Amino acid sequence: MPFNILFSESKDDEWSSFSNNYTNENRQLNINGEGELVLLINIRENGEFIIPRTMQHTSGVIHHKLNYPEFSFHSFRHTHATMLAENDAPPKYLQDRLGHKNLEITMRFYLHLTEKMREKGSGVLQKMFPINKTETEK
Repeated sequence: MPFNILFSESKDDEWSSFSNNYTNENRQLNINGEGELVLLINIRENGEFIIPRTMQHTSGVIHHKLNYPEFSFHSFRHTHATMLAENDAPPKYLQDRLGHKNLEITMRFYLHLTEKMREKGSGVLQKMFPINKTETEK
């Protein structure tokens, strides 16, 4: 369920620049000047935006201190795209959401075939080419 994303005030220069350019007077994300709802994945349960530097630090802790060398924060982009695809989001939507100029980049590098996708694909084939099991078993 979407909700307003509130940005807290911060003395961080990177954050101040972002906040001044992309939030309205109510500290809500406001890229197009009309307060269009933007769904981010880097938010706390209360809707507060998580600064990228915080996510980078958390990612480093998971990667180095908890010894998950294959983990990086960037992995979430791949997971996000794959989960959307699993739930039938159109490829052009994924391309736009990830900000890719070329659909091939999205399809080739960001989408990963999952078991759920295999099952859906198999179901589509079975609907297209139904096999009468009684005839096959004869």
